[in-house]
Amino acid sequence: MKPDVTCRWASWNPTIENCFMLSHSIGSFQRFLGPTAEYIVYADDPGFVAANLLVEAEVRELAGPSRSRYLREEATWRKWAPAPRGDVDRAELRIDSDIFLLGEPVEVRRFLAGESASYLVSSEEFVALWPYGNFGDRLPPDFLPINAGLVGQARGADLTVLLDAELAWWEKSIAPGDVKYHDEQGAVAAVIQTLAAEGEVLVLDPARYRVVCPLNEPPVRDVTDLVMLHATYPDHPAFWRFLPDIAQVSGVTADPAEAGLTVRRRV
Repeated sequence: MKPDVTCRWASWNPTIENCFMLSHSIGSFQRFLGPTAEYIVYADDPGFVAANLLVEAEVRELAGPSRSRYLREEATWRKWAPAPRGDVDRAELRIDSDIFLLGEPVEVRRFLAGESASYLVSSEEFVALWPYGNFGDRLPPDFLPINAGLVGQARGADLTVLLDAELAWWEKSIAPGDVKYHDEQGAVAAVIQTLAAEGEVLVLDPARYRVVCPLNEPPVRDVTDLVMLHATYPDHPAFWRFLPDIAQVSGVTADPAEAGLTVRRRV
């Protein structure tokens, strides 16, 4: 029987380090969702990624059957290539490779079962405009401070039209020299504001589904109460710090050398 859920990641310019971290991310979701989901990585070098993953996952060409508008060199639009939506008859999670499940994701399970909203998104802990790049000025004053690292689309729901519209505005309005790293996240945030106003969005609790980085105040010193850890840039320090905890869930070794890998403690 075909799984009910698609979990998808994106990988471009892959390295051994990237694949090591990605393996832990996939493994952590497999721990909780198991055979109810399929696990897909869209990659610009699928051969390299497939050879260096330490878990079972399907690796597909990032470009897909045709060149997608989302295959941009700027910002992080490539997370959504080859298209923002796969099979609309199945629930879908688009996941950053530095996101790891650590505890029972009750809210995510309910969402995937169709018991909550049409869309799911993770959240920032603070309200600021800089995480949304050139889209900051397009957000309402009372905007939801979302993080685009984890975005869910329920069965029958589809972000494509709204996200395409934001990409079209960006292509028309933002000169190459004015592009910012967070522009793609800003586009997702703009889309989510519209859907949230219609009551269509489940925003995960940022205290439990947490962005962990040097900006945390106070610093995160353990992961005891976390359901999800998002180890963001720079260089994903939280991944390396909490790697033993992540590995206990993912089933992937915490020691790169045990997998025959030589990796730096940087990604």
